[in-house]
Amino acid sequence: MSVRTSNVRSSRGMQMRKASRQRQIVKAVIASIVVIATVIAGYTIYTKVIASKGSDNVSSSQAENERNAALKIDKTPVTDKDKDSYKVSNDKPRFMFADSIGLSRARVKEVGLSSANSDGSQQMEAPTSIYDVGWFNCLNDPVTKTRCSNYTAPGSSSTKTAAVIDGHSCQGKGCVFDKLGDLEKGDEVRIEMGNGKTYTYKVVKNETVKLEDLDMNKVMKPATNRPGLNMITCDGSWKARDSRGVRTMDHRTVVYTELVSSN
Repeated sequence: MSVRTSNVRSSRGMQMRKASRQRQIVKAVIASIVVIATVIAGYTIYTKVIASKGSDNVSSSQAENERNAALKIDKTPVTDKDKDSYKVSNDKPRFMFADSIGLSRARVKEVGLSSANSDGSQQMEAPTSIYDVGWFNCLNDPVTKTRCSNYTAPGSSSTKTAAVIDGHSCQGKGCVFDKLGDLEKGDEVRIEMGNGKTYTYKVVKNETVKLEDLDMNKVMKPATNRPGLNMITCDGSWKARDSRGVRTMDHRTVVYTELVSSN
């Protein structure tokens, strides 16, 4: 009897130890699954966060706010009264229209080049208001030796130098050129001059390029053998800085047009 009891006890002990090991294995498997799931979830969240941030982990809104502060960007709405009272010289652009993207009577402000950077490079300025567009007047250059002899305004007959207009985009938040990339070949853009004369341009090309691939010499020239008006704005993600070190988007959208009529 004692032998049998000992055998039973030994068998029960083995079963208990086996069950204990099985429970430990199950717990280890469950713990591993939890760890793996946590890692996957954490990585998914991480990649989503990183996708919305710039190169130094700053969110798009933070980068935009930093840019606005650095350049003193004005978000004050422009009223009809403001537009009615806005005057320019007869031979300079006053308003811009692009019906296909809902752009109506945007004020055209003169912009020039920025002061030279440490490497001697300069950058075309943009208007301070997010609701205005900027017409590039090459006479407005703080570096005397690089000033041009004459500007190219809309309506110019030049086939060597285009009139150039820039404007802000802010990813659908109401900036004047938010929809510039939606302009299609054949769409019309109109410029009203200070004397009331209107010039109509037709889109011939719309392209978006990386900031480092942007060729401003190309932007400054007509795309065809007719007088041109070219427009440029920021696009892409807030992952870059301009030549001044100010935050900016990493792409540029450029629309090339040619003069088709005047009245």
